[in-house]
Amino acid sequence: MSPIPAFSEIIPINNGHKKCRERWPTIDYEKGYTILLDMLLLVVPLIVLVTTYSMVARTLWRVIKKQPPQGNENNEHKKITWNHSSRRGSPNLLRRSNTEKALKKKKRVVKMLFAVVLEFFICWTPLYAINTIALFAPAAVYERLGYKGISFLHLLAYCSSCCNPITYCFMNSSFRKAFLKLFGCLREEKMNS
Repeated sequence: MSPIPAFSEIIPINNGHKKCRERWPTIDYEKGYTILLDMLLLVVPLIVLVTTYSMVARTLWRVIKKQPPQGNENNEHKKITWNHSSRRGSPNLLRRSNTEKALKKKKRVVKMLFAVVLEFFICWTPLYAINTIALFAPAAVYERLGYKGISFLHLLAYCSSCCNPITYCFMNSSFRKAFLKLFGCLREEKMNS
């Protein structure tokens, strides 16, 4: 970002107000810088996110496929636990196995990773696209979108920062419990159950 302060200056606008604007030596420098920003701040992070999250998802999916099929009572991997109730004195069979729970958690992680990449793409791509288009056809951008539309795209990009914690909260029970504990909404004995 160092070129921004180097090429920015305060310029007067109407009614005695002033604005801070970039003044590049040539339009080619500005276009090159904007395309470089597109690559470094949108394309490269998107490639890294897709690559690393795909590797994680593929690894999890392989583990999921290796899991024994559910519903087979003779399956030696299926863990059955007995809970002796002090009130009734009779054992209660807990139907959900640890393997089944782990499998569901892994599937949720894959979905959450996909959601995080999708949120990044949806939130940031329009702003970078409009900034780049504005260099080559500024009149088209301002005529079609207007200042409110451009402001909306800036807000959409900033929403990316608040989307990730919300995604983690709704899709990850451990994150949700830790978040609720942080704000005192969840008592300690509920956390352990």
